[in-house]
Amino acid sequence: MDEHDEFRELCAISVSGELTPDETTRLTEHLRTCDSCEKALHQYRATVLSVVPQLAVEGMPPERGAASSWEVKAAETALFERLKTQEHDE
Repeated sequence: MDEHDEFRELCAISVSGELTPDETTRLTEHLRTCDSCEKALHQYRATVLSVVPQLAVEGMPPERGAASSWEVKAAETALFERLKTQEHDE
């Protein structure tokens, strides 16, 4: 495992907001000098924004009915707001 593997892993974890403050600092410093890892971070974010909401909708039990669309919309809105906040913090 090279150092970039570690930072790509941190990129993946960062989109969930689960990095420690130390990990966030290390990742931010690394991204300043590594275009490859920065690109990976953007790809993870794009995946979260496009794929995860769709998976959530597909995984909903059918008995939840029409009310579930409101729940999914609220979850998507909360996720997008959290990602925007994280982008501004970096």
